[in-house]
Amino acid sequence: MKKVFLLLTVVILSAVVLTACSGIDTNGVFANDGEPLVGSWDWEGSPFYTFNANGTGNMAGSAIRWAGGNGELSVCLTPGICGTSCPAPIVWNFSFSNSNNTLDLSGNGEAYTYTRR
Repeated sequence: MKKVFLLLTVVILSAVVLTACSGIDTNGVFANDGEPLVGSWDWEGSPFYTFNANGTGNMAGSAIRWAGGNGELSVCLTPGICGTSCPAPIVWNFSFSNSNNTLDLSGNGEAYTYTRR
């Protein structure tokens, strides 16, 4: 009886982890529209985002995973918990201006502007 209970517990916990880890795949590197997001971006004069070519980076000093394409940027604040999947990404619309030296992010009723470092 204990073995059956233990097996059932393992199966249920596995299902919970698999469900929690479904989400976006953050293995993206460049925006599909040809404009690279890779690089470091400042917000109000201070370092904020760094997007590495391998889909890793940091946001205000904390590790992230990211994917970008078709004017949409997805940022995962919980890298490593679910491999390359992210259960609750922050999703922004993005555009570039000023010869690709300005990155504009908008979404959820908010808008931010970043300058390439």
